[in-house]
Amino acid sequence: MNEIETDYLVIGAGASAMAFVDTLIAGSDADIVMVERRHQPGGHWNDAYPFVRIHHCSANYGCNSTMLGTNAINATGPDAGMYERANSVEVCAYFQRVLETVLLASGQVRLFEMYNYVAIFIRERSLCRHYYRSSHQWLTEKDGKVT
Repeated sequence: MNEIETDYLVIGAGASAMAFVDTLIAGSDADIVMVERRHQPGGHWNDAYPFVRIHHCSANYGCNSTMLGTNAINATGPDAGMYERANSVEVCAYFQRVLETVLLASGQVRLFEMYNYVAIFIRERSLCRHYYRSSHQWLTEKDGKVT
């Protein structure tokens, strides 16, 4: 198997993980590997019902590098006079856009989608192994290297 070396291993590609990696690449030259069990970033937003919306204005949510929404004030409807609030479909599309145009485009981030993270700690001469499973192969991390 191939070995993968990285400075940071980030489990998941939900809102917190995306914001963390976005901030990390903006302020460093770190190499980052993300492992995500779903087919796209967004975390629980992938599972939310389409009618679920952010509870505050969209512009205050997400990653520093890219604004979610247009910071517009709704002119009509039940939210008239209030700033826009993105729904789950818009949030998922936003995180996919950030992933493609910022994170992966930086060259600092590698993403393994459709992988589950399983950690198995073996106390043997301070050996720690982490396993990443997809439907077709296993990746093993030994002493900081994924094989």
